[in-house]
Amino acid sequence: MSLSLVRNPDTLAAIAARADAPFTVGFAAETRDVEHYALDKLTRKKLNMIVANDVSTPGLGFNSDSNAVIAFWAQGQEAIGPDTKVAIAQRLMALIGEHLKSKAGAAGAL
Repeated sequence: MSLSLVRNPDTLAAIAARADAPFTVGFAAETRDVEHYALDKLTRKKLNMIVANDVSTPGLGFNSDSNAVIAFWAQGQEAIGPDTKVAIAQRLMALIGEHLKSKAGAAGAL
């Protein structure tokens, strides 16, 4: 028996590369060098933001109601948690809203 694998297209990178791209946020579950791999994906995929977490941390992430993440963007980062996944999601939505608001303000200033 043989199994042929085909690489799936990177939908997020394709959307982020568009001239009319929306604000794009990626997610990265890493087991080591979280910042290095997250920043590489942020740049390589041309994202506005990437949210990364260390999935090797016991008690956080998979099979848990808690997590800790770091949101990265071109000019900064913010550590969020450890906290409940609901609280982290609420902070991420607020952070994305802040970035959208500043992006809209910068576009209006042109």
